[in-house]
Amino acid sequence: MTILRKIAFVATAWLALTAFHSATSLQAQAQLICLVRADAVEQLKKQHGEKVTGRGIVRGGKSMVELLTGKNGSWTVVVTDVKGRSCIVANGNAWHSIAPLEGRPS
Repeated sequence: MTILRKIAFVATAWLALTAFHSATSLQAQAQLICLVRADAVEQLKKQHGEKVTGRGIVRGGKSMVELLTGKNGSWTVVVTDVKGRSCIVANGNAWHSIAPLEGRPS
């Protein structure tokens, strides 16, 4: 095998492994954590000091979306269905609130 073929083989193997790792990471991230709403809110309060800072009802009234934020910048988005089951759909850090803009948004 020439040196160019060896380099191409190693590069191809590396790309395949990287793609596999990315795919398995996305599958792991897609798994939702769901609890009874009161338990979910209590756990987020205990673990991250988060509290509900915003909520809205999804069109059709079949679920409610809530934003929980902590003083340390942590944040979590929770969706609750009509049966009271809450699922964490996103979370992160470095949250900062901004003042609402006056007037109508464009």
